[in-house]
Amino acid sequence: MRTASLSDARYEPRVVQCNSTHPSIRLHTHFPLHGLSSASDQRSELLDMDILQIFGDYVHLLGMIILLAKLWLTKSCAGISGKTQLLFALVFTARNADLTIRYVSLYNTILKIVCLAITYCTVLSIFLFFRKTYDRKRDAFRIELLILPCAVFALFLNKAFETIEVFWAFSVYLEALAIIPQVYLISKSKEADSVVMSYISCLGLYRGCYVLHWLYAYKNSMDIPLEQIAVASGVVQLIFYFDITVRNLPILKPKQCMNSTEVTAARDKEATVRETVTKDEVTEQVVRLPDIERDATTAIKDVKEEAAACGSASATEESVRN
Repeated sequence: MRTASLSDARYEPRVVQCNSTHPSIRLHTHFPLHGLSSASDQRSELLDMDILQIFGDYVHLLGMIILLAKLWLTKSCAGISGKTQLLFALVFTARNADLTIRYVSLYNTILKIVCLAITYCTVLSIFLFFRKTYDRKRDAFRIELLILPCAVFALFLNKAFETIEVFWAFSVYLEALAIIPQVYLISKSKEADSVVMSYISCLGLYRGCYVLHWLYAYKNSMDIPLEQIAVASGVVQLIFYFDITVRNLPILKPKQCMNSTEVTAARDKEATVRETVTKDEVTEQVVRLPDIERDATTAIKDVKEEAAACGSASATEESVRN
């Protein structure tokens, strides 16, 4: 591999250290910077490109941390789609399938591991630690309707028919659609939690930074082709997130979800109300017993009087005949 210093007027060895750029870009190291007159200009161009990428990475991590923190601080996963998190876990697993066979940089490796760890922790929190608060009835979108088409597209629309390339294409396609179960859950509940919306906004900003990063890298490099799959999927994903945010602002409720203490208190209150209602019904029946007994006594007395009257009438009629 050719090594060039920063003063090289044509080439600057670079590694795109991102968790979603195509493997061919990650492994290429030469970014020709045409038309730059000095080393300081090269450094400025590269710094601008890195800022977009790194800022996008940090915003992405921030969104993931916010969501995980919400789970553990409230002890509740109400308002969060577990199926969306399962899809993201599948996305990062497929995308980082080359983690043990391709080394790009320490930053890239750490970023991949952290993303996987946070995503898996979120999934475990929803389906294991706080499963009692998980809204299974509303989070009912059939994710196989997303996974299967993405798998088919990845088999036929990829850069090369290789395992890593197919996995990468699959992860890109699926990431653009992974938020759909979350949108479905919000539409069913008619409410949008502020923390969840902040998480979605972070994902949208992260994807926007990456799209700009790819376009910027392509514009300033004649050797690196534009990754049409990544850019097209990224643009679709960006538009989708923007639409989600705008549509759900009117139903945004900052305090939609209750923590575990509030949930327990609500359940205790409901049980108390039910017990009170039951006691009131029993008391009402007990109070009505004397009335029922009085009515029964009166009815028996009336029957006896009628029987006596009938007997007296029969005796009178018999005496008249005699």
